[in-house]
Amino acid sequence: MPKISLIIPVYNTEAFLQRCLRSVVTQTLRDIEIIVVNDGSTDSSPAIIERFVREDDRILLIEQENRGLSASRNRALQAATGEFVSFLDSDDDIKEDMLEQMYETARKEKSEIVLARVERVHEGRGSTLIYPYREREDHLYNILHPNASAIACGKLFKRSLFLLGGITFPEGMYYEDQPTVMRLFYRAQRVSYLEEAYYRYYVREGSITGSLNAKKIGHIFSMIEAIRSFLAEKGLLRNYEGLLHARGIKLLNNNVLRFFERGEELAHMGAFRKNLRQYQWLRPSVIQSLEKDHFGVYFILLRSLVGTERYCDIDGLLAHFDSGSVETVRRHLAAFGSLEFHRLLTGYLQRRGIKKVILYGGGRLARETIPFVREAGVEIAGIVDRNETLCIEGIPMLKKTELDAFAQTPVVVTSIAFSKEIVAALRKRYEGMEIIDLTTLLRMKD
Repeated sequence: MPKISLIIPVYNTEAFLQRCLRSVVTQTLRDIEIIVVNDGSTDSSPAIIERFVREDDRILLIEQENRGLSASRNRALQAATGEFVSFLDSDDDIKEDMLEQMYETARKEKSEIVLARVERVHEGRGSTLIYPYREREDHLYNILHPNASAIACGKLFKRSLFLLGGITFPEGMYYEDQPTVMRLFYRAQRVSYLEEAYYRYYVREGSITGSLNAKKIGHIFSMIEAIRSFLAEKGLLRNYEGLLHARGIKLLNNNVLRFFERGEELAHMGAFRKNLRQYQWLRPSVIQSLEKDHFGVYFILLRSLVGTERYCDIDGLLAHFDSGSVETVRRHLAAFGSLEFHRLLTGYLQRRGIKKVILYGGGRLARETIPFVREAGVEIAGIVDRNETLCIEGIPMLKKTELDAFAQTPVVVTSIAFSKEIVAALRKRYEGMEIIDLTTLLRMKD
């Protein structure tokens, strides 16, 4: 029995397939089974696969008519004989020791699932890390959390989890990983987490995740409802319902509303409204739960809806939110849209004679702020961000604990969603620290 069956569905990825397969056949763990499913490719992918098959007898090739990602994975699972299984998309690749490190961890810790960080590569624009979410010893809580990555790739699963649970990937569905991975985590008794990033996920134009259609919108709702039904069947819905709603809303933010708030794909607004009415995701109890327990998700939802109303009617959806919060977000968006934040910030720094600052938050706002701060002659001594591997304009990345050495240095909060939480945490830890955020700047302006 091979230690691992690695499953790779392939459909028209000729530009990336050689890179993918080369990363597999050079794995330091040799006792593996490589199952490649050619899902009816019409480009040169079959020829590339055949070449690798001739060179490496560990590769099992399965040919089928085009049936989609889930059907390909399910077909490979039927053929798999390994003790563990792992999944790899054919336009991604893995580090040479991924399978060995995961297998050794599973063996030593007697784990049924092993997961690690994923490197998200924006080709030509650097990369970021996706962290495995681990707040509690409750593995189902961790994978249901809106910040958790529930993709099947980059993880190692005991094959018996699939077999004994009768678990397969739902076919003909977007976001097919999520309900499957949830079920696997429900069955697993022991899960291990690795700090290294072994899986490289490439973000490219035209990929399945970079487009929008009515079917995709509907599948976000139906997928979350499928998980909801599963949890209810197991008597667990009460424990996880708030998490599940937050996860669904974040999926909407990332995959639907991000288009609408830019005035794009508005032809699908009707499908969005229809599903909202059917599933009632924005009822008052859900909004209140989001604001209380998942403020980041709540804020981004509110920001997206406020942004969307500039382009089309959103059927009074903002009536579900506190009117003061809505007006605050409107003011924030107006400030960012007119670069007012940067003018207010640089004016404040110059009036106060501030020559050095720390930025707290390494996202879009930080990147937009850096040139204005530098132009004002102010040094940026560091950036604090959860993703400590970011590299932004050569500025040092700091851990939260390293702020102790900068307690006398003003901090500019360059996170929108978590501004309130960051300010509160800094004031609690550092008495007298000068903290500058948009709300403060707008208040001073008024």
